[in-house]
Amino acid sequence: MLLLHRFPRLTIALALSVVAVYCGGGEDIIVPPPPGTLEITTSTSGPEPDADGYSVQIDGGGSQGIGAAATLSIPDFPPGNHTVELAGMASNCTISSPNPQGVRVTAGETATVSFAVACGATTGGLSITAATSGPSPDPDGYTISFDGADRGALGLNATVTLNQLVPGSHAVGLSGVAANCQIQGDNIRTVTITAGTDASVAYTIICATPPPGTGNLRVSTTTSGPDIDADGYTLSVDGGTTQPIGVNAPTTLANLVAGSHSVALSGLAGNCTLQGTNPRSVTVIGGATTDLNFVIACSATTGTIRVSVATSGSPPDPDGYVAKLDGRDPGLPIPPTGNVTFTSVPAGGHAVALTGVETNCSVAGDASQSTTVAAGATSQLSFSVTCTATASRLEKVSGDPQTGRVGTLLGAPLVVSVTSAEGAPVQGVTITWTVTGGGSVSETSTQTGANGQTSVTRTLGGTVGQQTSIAIGVDLTGSPVTFTHTATPATSSGVGRWDSPFTTPVVAVHVHLLQTGKVLLWGDRGEAQLWDATSGFTPVTKAYRIYCSAHTFLPDGRLLVVGGTSVSTRGLRLATVFDPASSSWSSTSPMALGRYYATTTALPSGEVLAVSGHDTTLAVVTIPEVWNGSGWRQLTTAPLAIPDPYYPAMFVAPNGRVFLAGFPETSQYLDVTGTGRWTTVAKRNVADRTLGSAVMYAPGKILYAGGGDPPTASAEVIDLNQPSPSWRSVPGMAFARRQMNATLLADGSVLVTGGTSGPGFNDQAGAVRPAELWNPRTETWTTMPPEAARRTYHGTAVLLPSGQVLSSGSGEGGGITYDNSEFSAQVFNPPYLLNADGSPATRPSITSAPSTLSYGQSFTVQTPDAGSVTRGTLIRLSSVTHAFNMSQLIYPLTFEATSATALSATAPPNANLAPPGPYMLFLIDASGVPSEARMARVGP
Repeated sequence: MLLLHRFPRLTIALALSVVAVYCGGGEDIIVPPPPGTLEITTSTSGPEPDADGYSVQIDGGGSQGIGAAATLSIPDFPPGNHTVELAGMASNCTISSPNPQGVRVTAGETATVSFAVACGATTGGLSITAATSGPSPDPDGYTISFDGADRGALGLNATVTLNQLVPGSHAVGLSGVAANCQIQGDNIRTVTITAGTDASVAYTIICATPPPGTGNLRVSTTTSGPDIDADGYTLSVDGGTTQPIGVNAPTTLANLVAGSHSVALSGLAGNCTLQGTNPRSVTVIGGATTDLNFVIACSATTGTIRVSVATSGSPPDPDGYVAKLDGRDPGLPIPPTGNVTFTSVPAGGHAVALTGVETNCSVAGDASQSTTVAAGATSQLSFSVTCTATASRLEKVSGDPQTGRVGTLLGAPLVVSVTSAEGAPVQGVTITWTVTGGGSVSETSTQTGANGQTSVTRTLGGTVGQQTSIAIGVDLTGSPVTFTHTATPATSSGVGRWDSPFTTPVVAVHVHLLQTGKVLLWGDRGEAQLWDATSGFTPVTKAYRIYCSAHTFLPDGRLLVVGGTSVSTRGLRLATVFDPASSSWSSTSPMALGRYYATTTALPSGEVLAVSGHDTTLAVVTIPEVWNGSGWRQLTTAPLAIPDPYYPAMFVAPNGRVFLAGFPETSQYLDVTGTGRWTTVAKRNVADRTLGSAVMYAPGKILYAGGGDPPTASAEVIDLNQPSPSWRSVPGMAFARRQMNATLLADGSVLVTGGTSGPGFNDQAGAVRPAELWNPRTETWTTMPPEAARRTYHGTAVLLPSGQVLSSGSGEGGGITYDNSEFSAQVFNPPYLLNADGSPATRPSITSAPSTLSYGQSFTVQTPDAGSVTRGTLIRLSSVTHAFNMSQLIYPLTFEATSATALSATAPPNANLAPPGPYMLFLIDASGVPSEARMARVGP
């Protein structure tokens, strides 16, 4: 909404006449109702109210100040629902009322919002009293010393209060006490400061008549070095009562008897050395002031430890090691060959242990080394690691025998395993693949993974009859392993079918498949909607204006939505969570910065990364943020300005980092640990893929297709499992496209729908209606039937539990007026659901399956079709907008029949390959036909 009170009076009429609603290039003209008034009130209680007041943000826009107890009245305010947030509170102040608050402004009326703030005490005080008696009081009074620092003068019979003192134990004393004056009791005393209260200390000083011919002694200290004594020193004359003195401070002792005296400085820290003698003799001259200076040098108290590792042999530990200092977690990660430095290590003896070493690797000598750290110096430690392969045997796991039509992809991968002599899996062993009878395998050379297994897919040649695939491992018992295939004559195959379109109540700009099986969708106008094929649409009130927001699923299956749109596309800081079980929203902590057109990514830790977009001032947001379930932390050392149109394509890589595939030409990794760090991976072959679509079609493997201006039909892939990933061009689509969607299907193929082949942002004349299906095994495209409606900017597509694809949206922006937008949806039946004659294919079914899967867990699926099922997939639920699905990914499953009605498989080994959250579990038979999905939450 427009905050019209911010405009000069002369422009109010103009501002009221037209309001532009924009989301990435389109605009509609809306005539707003008459304005109202918004009144915001603050009340503050407590001993230490915030001195500079607070700030108010409305609808995530710019801030304006408001006092700690004040009322801000905003006339000419646009009617409708708004959000008001109070910010800028001091750390000792908390809001006892909800924040932010929603308010509805009615035309011609005043709406009120009240915030109550309570501020507690953060500091305490100390009253110091002096009571001086005797015939010859100290002529110049005293100086208060607090924790070794001078805190001002104290009169002979006076009280001084020190305020804003940090709670805790402190030392207080009097300096500059004349020689003829005696403090009753200790001079330097320990006091305890408590927040919100005043402590007190009283000194009684008795001053005798000084002898004739006295003089003054002015003592000063000069301290240097990296670690200066924080609490100062103490001073005594002739072994008498001590007085405090600062590290670089003077103090004057009056009425000393003329003649020789002994002056001692004490209370030096262990790292500080006094130059010259101590105590020191000085001659005081009657009627004069004599100077004495102590020079102190303080050395460093800490040092550093530099740890180096050199790894030899093969295969090396893929994720490196962790160096731990004195057994403390979490330690510092260190690559297989590299170094790391521990800083600010206290001087003395320490131990560094190298941990996280794989079982095929060994550390020469002791994996824990001791060293003595000298203050101000660096200690060096070196570890040598040797890794040896212990591969012994090559065996066939699954995928044999199989039957398929000539020229087609077999339904199950060919899987082999390599084990050691002891039967343990061996990682990193190279397997070579060859074929006979024609056709091809997906890769001619592969390496075993952590489970000792590796696999390829097989496309049959054009000759009917027996064909084979052969796996070879050098010097391995059991090698070669032969897989046998029977190629049958080709028959006509379907290319999928679209069901009849149906009407939607709103434009489906944001679409999400929920773990209930329902679909949640919304546009800008109207409420959000829940849809399923049986009951149709049910409206759900939006939490706020969540248009052009970012979203992804949390580990428990709820949907996190962050950012959104304020007036003139200003990004919002707000965040909310949708619970599918109750169909309700609950607010969560707002981000540090507003975000519009951002991307969110579910991380292996269960946290969520928010990247890019622009903020409440329309400035590009460069600092990523990570949500931990209750609040946000900024990755302040990982700034990156991703240019408009934002919504960058981000994926979790197998190494746990987040991979930026585009739109920028140079792809990068983001390490979200600590305060973050970007590292370059590779440049794409096609520099401009703006508003193309990217999808992770297999663990660590990404397809990027289309995009650019004018759009391209080209496509390229990258394999993040490789040590030095690079982009590789693959055959392109039949149609150039941008503004399209790439959707993972149940069998791992990728369906591309919609888009435009015309130049410019959202050319409608070039709208592409035919879908295209990409086979990841052959890396080829097949054109599918055309969709009834144009799906360009704001078009969406999601995979349903039925294995079908719901395609919807388009318009409500991008140059398309609201009335001309697409209020329709259409369901696509992929070829795997149809027989060659177009009739429905017979599908395997799931009788029961676990609703939760733990990483690395073996699990059982009950099915009457155990004999025909060859593989399966886990596909993370979709959350899509603006040509990018922020949630979908796939993990392939290999099943083993344990009975006629039971299948066994193993869940993903770790969260890097399948971040925690809701997934669909599909069974796929030898003909490539998937079951209906069962929902399962994957996690630790």
